Amino acid sequence: YKLLSQKSNFRELKDPVAYHYVLGVSRLLTANTRLMIETYYKKYKNLPMDPSQPQFFIIDGINNELTIDTYERLVSNGKAESYGLELTVQKKLVKGIYGLLGASLFKARYLGLDNIRRNRIYDNRYIFSIEGGYKPNKNWEFSLRWVISGGRPYTPIDVESSHEINRQVLDENRVNSERYPDYHSMNIRADRRFYFKGSNLILYLSIWNAYNRENVATYYWNEIENRPDTLYQWSLLPILGLEFEF
Repeated sequence: YKLLSQKSNFRELKDPVAYHYVLGVSRLLTANTRLMIETYYKKYKNLPMDPSQPQFFIIDGINNELTIDTYERLVSNGKAESYGLELTVQKKLVKGIYGLLGASLFKARYLGLDNIRRNRIYDNRYIFSIEGGYKPNKNWEFSLRWVISGGRPYTPIDVESSHEINRQVLDENRVNSERYPDYHSMNIRADRRFYFKGSNLILYLSIWNAYNRENVATYYWNEIENRPDTLYQWSLLPILGLEFEF
């Protein structure tokens, strides 16, 4: 709708189409532990593209930005694909312990109007996560989640051009050719439950990014100092909260 609302003739664009092919297998390793393996291939077509910027994939930009560019002309010739392998091991709650392990290897690319395949901004290539918890009794619960993923692609800044005008200029000849550093972080949480008739109260302490990893959010042009700079994601963040259930 962010594109359709710009010009009335954009409503004549073809509807995007996605084909999903999935093959999976699931097996019980024990009475409370399940292994699931899945492979997939996804093919997309009829995606909107801007002929004046044949190297860019505007759908990714729309989904990832608060401000949206306006376009004079769009065509429905965009194509993309993704494929990968996923593994999940799930352990149900037994003797107070539960957990989930997930691993994914994948690739996501698009075909520009210049007929060159490029990485999509979601092409981290791999994600591994482990989460679980311990419930010693009905009043207490301790849990954690740790995740690591490959760095997502980005278009580097044209430093020389940006320096000349003191404004960010991207190197359009190297779209999504570079990658941010790998991302990893751990969240931990402790819950204390108080039970009442027909309701209960949860007091919790959660710590995001518990070991204070400096994960890069983006690189940008610092117009105050006229140089490239780095914006980081959340640092260590403690959260104390209450939840009331009824």
